[in-house]
Amino acid sequence: MSTSRFCSITLLVAVGCEPAELTFPGADLGDLGDGSGNAVVDSDGDGLTDDEEYELGTDPDSSDTDLDGWEDYEEFVRNTDPTNGMDKPYTGGWPIGDCRNDIQADSSLSEGGIAPNFEAPDMYGDTIRLHDFCHMAVLVVTGAEWCGPRRGALQLIGMNLYRNSYEV
Repeated sequence: MSTSRFCSITLLVAVGCEPAELTFPGADLGDLGDGSGNAVVDSDGDGLTDDEEYELGTDPDSSDTDLDGWEDYEEFVRNTDPTNGMDKPYTGGWPIGDCRNDIQADSSLSEGGIAPNFEAPDMYGDTIRLHDFCHMAVLVVTGAEWCGPRRGALQLIGMNLYRNSYEV
């Protein structure tokens, strides 16, 4: 069921000094703000309202608070800290899980446990961290990738994962 709302603006008509009311069918005062009559302001145009920026601790007058080249909104939606210049989205577009800071490694290194958070460089020069992929299954391959039989096995594994809709 659809309801039609009217936006009313009171104007003083210069000729008769009588108030006149203009209505705009389909317009909604909520379109001008957050629905409560409050205006939504995004001073720096980065996609976060000033209120959201204050809540995050970012500068509402700067679209890139930590000066790392990523706008605050982009860092926020990619689960990185827009106030920390060292914490930014990966150049390769690797998805970062919002659970990454909640992971506690299992010190026993037992089967089924949580591995320590280690770092390694990716092909774009970013340092990636295992726990950033907490929302995904991660296959860690170590050894001699230059070895012919291993390379063939890795290609088969990658093709099977891709065919089964896993992100490779």
